[in-house]
Amino acid sequence: MRKRGWEDASIHRKPKRVFSRFFYRLMLAGCLCMCIPAIVIGAAYYRGATQERRESMMAMYAANLRLIQSNMDGRFNGVEVASLRLAYDPLIDDSFDTPGYAEHYWEHMKVLDQFTQQSYLNPLLYDVIFYNARHAMLLSINDAYTLPVRYKQIDAIYAAESSLSNAQWTRWTLPSGVDSIAFVRRLPVLKANSAAGLLIYVMRGDVFSDELRQSDGVLSSLLVYSPQGELLIGSMDKAEALDLEAITPRLLQADEDGGFRTQIAGQATWALHSRSEHGFVFVSLLPAESIDGSIRQVSQMIASLVAVALLLGVLMIYLSSRYEYGPIHNLVRLGLQKDTSELASPASDEFAYIQSCWEALDKKAGALARRIERMEPTVKDVFFARLLKDDTVHPAANEADASPLRMDGNAVVMVISAKRPSEQSHFTKNDRTLVMFAAHNIAVELTQHASHFIGYALNMEEQGVVVILQFQTERGDDYILRNAEEFAQLAYERIAQYLAVQVSIGVGRVYAHLRDARVSYLEALEALAAHALDETPGVFCIERVSARVRENAGMLYPLQQERRMIEALEHSDTTGAAQALDEFQQAAKNARSLDFLIEANHMLLASMAQSFVGMGCRLSDFLEAGGGNGMFAQLHKLRAPSEIREWFLSSPIARYEAFVSARNGSSPKQAVNRICLHIRENIRMDHSLTNYADMLRMNPTYISTIFRGETGMTFIEYVHSCKVEEIKGLLLNTERRIADIAMEMGLSERSMSRIFLKVTGMTPGQYRREHGG
Repeated sequence: MRKRGWEDASIHRKPKRVFSRFFYRLMLAGCLCMCIPAIVIGAAYYRGATQERRESMMAMYAANLRLIQSNMDGRFNGVEVASLRLAYDPLIDDSFDTPGYAEHYWEHMKVLDQFTQQSYLNPLLYDVIFYNARHAMLLSINDAYTLPVRYKQIDAIYAAESSLSNAQWTRWTLPSGVDSIAFVRRLPVLKANSAAGLLIYVMRGDVFSDELRQSDGVLSSLLVYSPQGELLIGSMDKAEALDLEAITPRLLQADEDGGFRTQIAGQATWALHSRSEHGFVFVSLLPAESIDGSIRQVSQMIASLVAVALLLGVLMIYLSSRYEYGPIHNLVRLGLQKDTSELASPASDEFAYIQSCWEALDKKAGALARRIERMEPTVKDVFFARLLKDDTVHPAANEADASPLRMDGNAVVMVISAKRPSEQSHFTKNDRTLVMFAAHNIAVELTQHASHFIGYALNMEEQGVVVILQFQTERGDDYILRNAEEFAQLAYERIAQYLAVQVSIGVGRVYAHLRDARVSYLEALEALAAHALDETPGVFCIERVSARVRENAGMLYPLQQERRMIEALEHSDTTGAAQALDEFQQAAKNARSLDFLIEANHMLLASMAQSFVGMGCRLSDFLEAGGGNGMFAQLHKLRAPSEIREWFLSSPIARYEAFVSARNGSSPKQAVNRICLHIRENIRMDHSLTNYADMLRMNPTYISTIFRGETGMTFIEYVHSCKVEEIKGLLLNTERRIADIAMEMGLSERSMSRIFLKVTGMTPGQYRREHGG
């Protein structure tokens, strides 16, 4: 049978192997404790940095697309305006009613001169075509006068005549086969129902595409869709038609500017889209690699930083471990230096060997004890001791950094107490310190081996060993409490197993912020105090201790104090509101339950919000707070009654008073009069009910209700009626064209005609003819 290690002839090598194995296990544990946080922090920073980089690049490309959109939209609008002016010109407008116009060659020359002038003004203009179906003739820059049957592209003209609306953009094919675009307008303009011809502006599509490429500045493909959803311009070189057709509905249906990732011709692509005010949709197809490559640079930089940090950390762990465990190494080396033959000598020689080892160990242990004495209490112990004893002390930055726990994580506190070790047969009255020290070590070891939470244990001599456990924030309170009780039960069993002593363990409640650990600590002490007279030690949870209090707490809600407080706020009585708040807090504290106090204050805040909305104000104006957190989120973080009272006075009560005072300064009728006066004085601007709600700091629904009650019409009906009255004056008192009037009123010609027809029952042209005199 193989001999045991301490009976082997190689006794000199055994301690060395034990030391080596233990040392490298210590190194591995230290590396894991350092590497895991470094990797987690690096991953979190990588995610934030890459997201920020992606968003910034997308914003840059979107701004570039909007710049292109502004330029091209201006060109389109210029062509539309030039077409409209030429359509109103008597040379064209009167041609349909002129007998024998097909033989009025002098008039034809004048029209062609107009076309030539247009080509000089717009270098992108390829041709201007005037097709007069009534006289079966056609004029154009490139072909001059010709009969329709002889025109090479007469089929395209017939197709436009039969399918297009009054005026719109469409694709056009030049005789050379090059794809272009054209703006087609039915003639005559004032008699659209009896269309007798077309005016067509043909633009060079290839030149448009070249300008798009030059103005883009990045390796992307640009597309332009007409307001009717037809693809007008595309600078794509190679894109599969099916891929483009699949994403076209999504591009055209989007109301807001944005982008999405897709596949074009087998390549990952970002499709950025922007809709102009005239209805054109501009699309930039950006290769995803242009963004991903930049993000890879960020990831490589972060990976390099994390690797350097890990290497430095491993080096520091190695050096500190060798230094801290130098006494153990010296003891083993001292034992190996002894002559093992002396072990077979009389007992005195054996005692000498043991004594020499003990002297070395005692010397190193004494040095280590003095070192620990100088270092204690550690920064971590001071941090947690202050956090648990005094809720008015705010930790310094270096103390918060020294904490192994996060300040914003769910935390629960338990207290391990052995106040009567003298009742145990094998302990004396003075051994409590030793018991608590050993219990502290057991608790530390258990927290280090836990996988689903992190913890910290400190020895507070008066109360015992305090253990703070912190769980992940996405876990529920029931899950956390259940695992905390299981941990407490395990600690109770291990202490009984290794120390042969019975202890009592109190467990507090779960709180969402580490600063609230003091409340959980006090609850753990309360749970221990409630079972101080129990003969059998064990694990005691505050939830079961205060169950009866929570069951009866609903009957103690201070409803009368709540009503007096809200009534005082509605009458701008700040002093009365503060007094009612003090009475409310005192009545809530009489329930002797922290849970009830928190829930009562949440109900009070909800009642204040309900009253605020009932007065016609917006709920968001009351509940939204600074720092990205709402009122309820801020209240949820508070636990001390004094903090809750000061918060109510400085935040919700102050905000309530400010809005009530502002609202009492104007009646509903005064508010409506202000809106109506502003609309009449600025009738040519755009008017939004939401903008007026922001101006008056009122709820849009409330404004809509009082506006209808005071004026007898809706907000939009009133705006339309005021605009129509202004349009009537412009129609009768000026000779300006209807399109120019619509542009001045901030409307399109089609929108103005629709609004005018709805209000007056006739179109603007009919109104001018019937009332113009």
